[in-house]
Amino acid sequence: MIEGLKTSDAQKSSKVDRLLRKLQESNKKARHLSKQVTQVLQDKDHDAVEVEVESQATRHARDKLAEEELAQVRLQKEGAHREVLEL
Repeated sequence: MIEGLKTSDAQKSSKVDRLLRKLQESNKKARHLSKQVTQVLQDKDHDAVEVEVESQATRHARDKLAEEELAQVRLQKEGAHREVLEL
């Protein structure tokens, strides 16, 4: 009977050891996946910032071009107006 209890305790101890190893492996995988998710989110945030910067630069360039086109039209009108006055 005592031998049976010793065997049972040894089996339980072995099972507990296996479960602890599985838990440690699961925790290790969870930490690894957490790091990967964190990196992906940081990359996503970085990409979003780059897109916003490029968008602002594009808007600025478009606005600047519109201003230059407007200035050119004004100069052309002034030149045409002067020609009419000189006649």
